[in-house]
Amino acid sequence: MDQTTHWVHTWAAMPMRSEPDKLPPKEFTRDTIIFHNTTIRQTVKITLGTEKLFRLRLSNAFGTDDLTVNQITVALAKNNLSGTTKIEAHTLQNVTFDGGLVTTTIVGGAQAVSDPIDFGFPLSPNTVLSISLFLENGQYSKTGITSHPGSRTTSFCSLGNYVSEPELTDPSVQEVEHCWPDLLFTRLQSNPATASISILNQAAGGNRILADGIGPNVLSRLDRDVLSQSGVKYVLIFEGVNDIGTAEANEESQAMIGDRIIAGYRQVATRVHAHGISIFAATITPFGLRKEEHVVDAEAEGITGYANPIREPTRQRVNEWIRSSGVFDAVIDFDQVLKDEEESGVLRREFDSGDRLHPNTLAFKALADFFPLEVFDGV
Repeated sequence: MDQTTHWVHTWAAMPMRSEPDKLPPKEFTRDTIIFHNTTIRQTVKITLGTEKLFRLRLSNAFGTDDLTVNQITVALAKNNLSGTTKIEAHTLQNVTFDGGLVTTTIVGGAQAVSDPIDFGFPLSPNTVLSISLFLENGQYSKTGITSHPGSRTTSFCSLGNYVSEPELTDPSVQEVEHCWPDLLFTRLQSNPATASISILNQAAGGNRILADGIGPNVLSRLDRDVLSQSGVKYVLIFEGVNDIGTAEANEESQAMIGDRIIAGYRQVATRVHAHGISIFAATITPFGLRKEEHVVDAEAEGITGYANPIREPTRQRVNEWIRSSGVFDAVIDFDQVLKDEEESGVLRREFDSGDRLHPNTLAFKALADFFPLEVFDGV
């Protein structure tokens, strides 16, 4: 690479430790050895493309022992589809490390970055790559492996080395990217002023700012998942709902968690700004009950326990602080997009997935359409 080019991340997933019930099927979990003699094939949909070179970055963040990957290949996914094991066979490339080594060993807690890979032709934005890894001896683990169990995508495993096969199985899985960051990237691509911006989605459902839940807390993972990424210019934090929802439903606990969330936001902003990076904050979206609903009856109906009305003042307080504090370079007011016009603490009916907490795909589109592109330089 010359002095006019630089590396930029174009895809990422938040590393997490797999809980016991999230480990691979039993044929791939033998005693304390995970993925012995196994090929793993996964598809990833990049955001920005590349004129020539790209690299892969592998993580053993939660491994307590070395992870040896004996062979890796990468190819274009068949018909540019996510969630398929079929590849465009003529694009198959071997991935090497450290100047040409086929095998790499990643020590516990570390990462490995591949040598540059060149398909011989440019990769367009939204290209789906198929990545296959072969682990001859698997990985020893008593406490789980590094993964992203909440990915909403499918990984495929086969016993033996099949990294060069044109397909493993054909489960007829077709996955559609409809989370709001994917939809936002489509908007970015349609605007010449933002077409050079990639999006890294380092989120996880159930994640919290202050305490580990589903994945490590934001304060502990900020350096690894955000600040260490290549070419970061903007950061958006959209968190807090799980901190409020898992705190006790009483006034004292809610007052305390509100204080701590605000302090946590300040810490995140300070650390991001120290790296010369702009930070945006999104307001917390509604998760309350409708007027005709009662807490006990609602929980019996499968509505999330977050919806206890005692929590609503905390959400309102944190949101008002986000809007008025001046700590952030921009505020993305998602609360205003999704809230019911008559009941501000409740999701609009057309945006409710059914549990009063999680927005549906129509809501995701509304968030992506609302996101103000003028927060980016030059727009």
